[in-house]
Order: sequence, then structure tokens, then C-alpha cells
Amino acid sequence: PEVPSKAAPPVPEESGKPKSLVVGDETFQFAAGLQEAYQEMDFTACSVLSTQNITAREANPFPPVMKGRVRHMVNPVTIGKTFPAGSFDELVFFLPGLSFSVPKELGTSDRPLYAYRVHQFVFHLLRSSKSLLKGDGLLHVVWPEETCLMSSPCGAAGIELVQLLNHLGCQQTTAKYSMEAIKVFECIKPIVFGGFCIE
Repeated sequence: PEVPSKAAPPVPEESGKPKSLVVGDETFQFAAGLQEAYQEMDFTACSVLSTQNITAREANPFPPVMKGRVRHMVNPVTIGKTFPAGSFDELVFFLPGLSFSVPKELGTSDRPLYAYRVHQFVFHLLRSSKSLLKGDGLLHVVWPEETCLMSSPCGAAGIELVQLLNHLGCQQTTAKYSMEAIKVFECIKPIVFGGFCIE
């Protein structure tokens, strides 16, 4: 007998709420948590992973709370071609995620070449996605603050994310979202530097 495949739910009609695009949350767990916590927004999320890849990581490729607003197998650096220009009020980048895994050719993540690669990735991601914003819009970047993550490999590699974003024309503002508001936070397994962070 054939096993029925998981079909993508229909895309809902426009709700009139402000819209936010989440990039870098490859298993949609953070995006689903944000949607549950901040229902005054409509969050859309995209992943480089296929539905099968997400299922293999014990996550739901179509979280019900997202109401079909998910896209699979999307190249983040060409995301400007995936959605129409001016589609979103906000962008949310979850970094460092799957795109930050270190290829063998680059050696280890504490080398300057890795920092250069990260800077290039963030630069191209922002350049590709800024056309998706309505007007100036807001960019939220989720980046680790823990010393264990920032001193090695990030700090050791010379990654200066705040300076890079300032150089690209971003201006710091008060944080709008809080991780503490995400109710399912204790059961989320985020992908950090290409692998799951189980703690």
C-alpha cells in the first residue's frame, strides 16, 4: 500500500497583520515559537532543507501554527528571487546556523578564512533580502552572546558581526522580541555551526 505523502497546507489569505520573514531557522522550531508568542505578526520561514531532511531531524516541516507560511529548499543568498519585492515589514536572521558549518577545505572555524567566509555570507544574505522589505523595515539578528560561543570559534576567527552590520547601513535599536517569550524553548534543538545544540 502507498503511504500518503505530507502535502503542504494551502497558503492562507492575507490577514492584514505585519509580516516578518525568518531566515536561518532551518527546522522552523524558532519561527513556530515566535508565531505562537507574537500572534500580532504573521511569520513566514524558509529553510535550505527539504521536507525529508527536516523530518529526519525530528522536526515538523509544516508546523501548524505557521499556517502554511514555510518554504523549503531555499538558497538564502538568492532569497530576493524567492519572494516578491516589498513583501515583508521585518527580517529575522538566525545565525550562525547550518550555513556556518565548516567544510574540510577550510580547516577549522577559528581561522581567518572562516571569518572571511562568514562576513561574505552575511553581506550577500542582507544584500539579497533587503529588497523584500517595505520601506526601511527592521532587521532582527539572533546571534550567540555566550562567551563559549563567541570566544571560540567566532571570536577567535575575528568575526565582528555588529561592525559588519553597521558598515552595511544597519542601525542598532531596542530589541522587539524576547527568547523568554517562546514557550517551547526548552524542547527546541537549534542548529548552531551546522550541528544541533542539544543543551
